Amino acid sequence: MRTLHFWPLDPFSRQVRLVLEEKSLRHDLQLEVPWERPDDLLSLNPAGTTPVLVDESGGGRRVIV
Repeated sequence: MRTLHFWPLDPFSRQVRLVLEEKSLRHDLQLEVPWERPDDLLSLNPAGTTPVLVDESGGGRRVIV
C-alpha cells in the first residue's frame, strides 16, 4: 500500500494526488503540517517538506520524496 504525506495547499502535493488518482493507484493520505516538524515526517524526509510518498508494496519499503 502507498501512503502519501501531504499538505493540501502545497502545489506539488496536489500534483502527486492528481497523478495517483489518474492512474487509479490505491493510496492512503496522511495530512502533515510542515511547520510543526513532526518526527515521522522528518524520519522520512530530513528537510521536513511535503509531498512524501511511501510505497510498502512488494514486501519492502521505498520512500519517494
